[in-house]
Amino acid sequence: ADLTQTLAKLKADIAGRLKVSPESIHLKRNWRAAQFKNEEETLRALGLTDGSVVYVGEGAPRKANECLMKFFLLSGGKFKQVFEMPVSGSLKVADLKVLLVERLQSMDQSVVGDWTCKSELLRLREKKDKEARKVLRDDAVVKKMLLRWSDGQEMAMQLLNQPETV
Repeated sequence: ADLTQTLAKLKADIAGRLKVSPESIHLKRNWRAAQFKNEEETLRALGLTDGSVVYVGEGAPRKANECLMKFFLLSGGKFKQVFEMPVSGSLKVADLKVLLVERLQSMDQSVVGDWTCKSELLRLREKKDKEARKVLRDDAVVKKMLLRWSDGQEMAMQLLNQPETV
């Protein structure tokens, strides 16, 4: 491949070979890596070399300021992953909690039981391994509250019985 071509050109070539729309796929260095987001970068600028392998994933790429986050329910000291969701780094924590409550409401009743789905009854915490870390403040921007901002960031949700504003 010509390393001076843009990622967009490579993506269009791959999509043509697969007979799919370029908007329906995303590219990454490998299956675990973050998606390439800036499609105007050259292959060389992205660190690719002649013979590099590129992973082709189904689904549109996330925007430059978005990361795919994994959300877990924390109950009784145990974590249960319930969904993944792209999140904008410029979103306020309070607004993210509203989106999470909407997502929880759309899920099977067995996920939340008899919990009243309200954002003020949801505590959001950064998750690291088997530990729930700091509580995210409602007035803060999500990206600024986290130690790292990348795809795969894990977050813990606690369902509360009493309203809480942090």
